[in-house]
Amino acid sequence: MPDENAQLPLAQWQTRQSFITSISLSEDGQFLTTLGKDGSEKTWAIQSSDELLMQQACSWVRDYLKYNSDLNNGDRRLCNGIKG
Repeated sequence: MPDENAQLPLAQWQTRQSFITSISLSEDGQFLTTLGKDGSEKTWAIQSSDELLMQQACSWVRDYLKYNSDLNNGDRRLCNGIKG
């Protein structure tokens, strides 16, 4: 049985680097760079946790917002413009 208190990662990245020796975050928090044992370097664009949470939430409720007849039109548009 899964641990109910376990936290899921907000994001994860996959790389073909065989072994990561260093991780650096840019000063503005927009990029993450990994260095591999083989000398390879990979830079990742990072979305803010707020963006990720909004995308995830909207992907969960999009059908509810679209098909629930009890909602007003303003509520139906809550997730407009949010990918997910």
